Amino acid sequence: MAHLALRFCGEEALLRTGAAKAGRPAAGHDRAALPDLAWPILGCLLASPHHRATRGGLMAQLWPDQDEDGARHRFATALWRIRSALAEAAPMIVAEGEVIALNLDAHAWVDAVAVERRLTAVLAAPQRLALPGERRRLVHALGQYRGPFLPERDQEWIMLQRARLQSLHLDALYALTAAAAQAGAWSEAQVSASRLCAAEPLREDAQRLLMEAHLRCGNRALALRQYRRCEAILAQELGVAPMPETRALAATIAGEDHGAAIPVLLPAVPDDATSRAALIDARDKVLETLRIIDRALTC
Repeated sequence: MAHLALRFCGEEALLRTGAAKAGRPAAGHDRAALPDLAWPILGCLLASPHHRATRGGLMAQLWPDQDEDGARHRFATALWRIRSALAEAAPMIVAEGEVIALNLDAHAWVDAVAVERRLTAVLAAPQRLALPGERRRLVHALGQYRGPFLPERDQEWIMLQRARLQSLHLDALYALTAAAAQAGAWSEAQVSASRLCAAEPLREDAQRLLMEAHLRCGNRALALRQYRRCEAILAQELGVAPMPETRALAATIAGEDHGAAIPVLLPAVPDDATSRAALIDARDKVLETLRIIDRALTC
């Protein structure tokens, strides 16, 4: 039976591979085609709780202006085309009456699922990132997030999932940077902080970490240049000056605070991850509530 790898993050790609290893696609693969409508259908199922949704909910997402008979016909045709395209693999879409479910068995690897599981686990126990091996595993998982989830699709469920995965990615990237800094692995922190600031340039805690990493890697000029970039983008986008702690760090780096030691402005990595896990769970419940409200409004 064929093994499949599906990429939703940054691209829409179906890859037929050899035997997949846990958590990652096998090396060596051939690209294959899926019907265009397969991607929003699969994306909506990935965005649904437990990867299950009603036909009515899916049809409302895909064809909000179509009458029910027409939408049902189009949906049935789309399911047939998807199953035909994936005929040699285990069925990925299973119909259980009015409920449509995504079957993520051992024969299919999905980047969005792999990324979400790994990053959620990391954020639930960030103290494990004190271990270099755990940080390397996280770097690999972050690399599987190649870009926004189905960026060309505009269904509301997909947009919610896109925002959720992006938030997970940025939170995990920050946790990686903070853990590397706490461990004194400043070259690691410099790389991940650079990525984080490129993605979220208005995030001053990340900017301070990058300034600190540049300094600890022996490049005072680059640290000050990063401050100027931070200062400029805050003025341009928000019309504000950097926070006092950011300005204080820049002054210390520049040597204006004579005799002061260089501060180590590291965020604390909590020993007890219970509160973090509770916040992640609360965020998931909010997203699920929004989906329920949306379904009620479209009925």
